[in-house]
This record gives sequence, C-alpha cells and structure tokens, in this order.
Amino acid sequence: MISYVDGLEFPNGSIIYNDQGFGCDPGLPVQKFSVNIPMGYFLENFSNKFNEFIGECEQDDDNIEQESDIPEVKELGYPLLKEAVEECPKLVSDLICDYLYFDLLEAIYGRNKRECWKFAINSLSSAAVHGQVVELVGSGYRINQK
Repeated sequence: MISYVDGLEFPNGSIIYNDQGFGCDPGLPVQKFSVNIPMGYFLENFSNKFNEFIGECEQDDDNIEQESDIPEVKELGYPLLKEAVEECPKLVSDLICDYLYFDLLEAIYGRNKRECWKFAINSLSSAAVHGQVVELVGSGYRINQK
C-alpha cells in the first residue's frame, strides 16, 4: 500500500485520520492525500467490515416495510465485498464514500502511536476501484510534533 501527500510518497505508519472533525475546516494548511491499496490487501483487511455492513442492510430491509435505504444493495442481492468489487465496483466506491470511510481508514491505517503521527486525513473526496487497486483521494494536514 502506498500513500501520498502532495504527490510524494509518505510513510503509512505516520498517518492517522481525524475522526473528530472529519470533513470540517481544520484551520491548518490542507494538502492533497491519496493512497493506492492493492486489491489483496483491501479484501483481506476490509471484507469483514464491508460484509457486516451489507448484512445490516439486509436485516434492516427485512425488518421495515418502507423502501430500502440503499436500493442498489438490495437490487444486487446484498453482494459481499469480493463479489461487489468484481461485479459492481462503483457500488463499492459509493458505499466507502457515503458510509464506510472510517471503517476503511481504520482497516488500512489502524491507530498508529501518537508519537509517530505526521499527517492526519481530514476528508475523503473519492474512492475508486481500478482493476487490482483501490484508490482513495482526499485531503488532510501535517501534524507538527514538539
């Protein structure tokens, strides 16, 4: 997995995500962020969370009589991640951007030690499946340690 800040490779172990003010103006200079996640790594580290979410969608749809919150998930038969990546990659991208961004960021970056923090992801503008790579693009800010 390769992460970039302003187009330059950045060490994964020094990246966190701002779960308190995600998407809000951090009041600091913002830099472009991207990460290319190999498909094997993506499937290995994100399948459980994605599949759990799909299961919750199915359970919710079974328990309510109104229209599904995410009709496309229902129409596609509640696909698990491996199938969804192959058959409907745009759905995977949309679900990440709309619902699962924290789950994916947690799955790929975890919670690095505070003394290692050098960059905080503060927003996600796109997620895309490109063959054997999942690309996330967003922005964040540098963390200055004293």
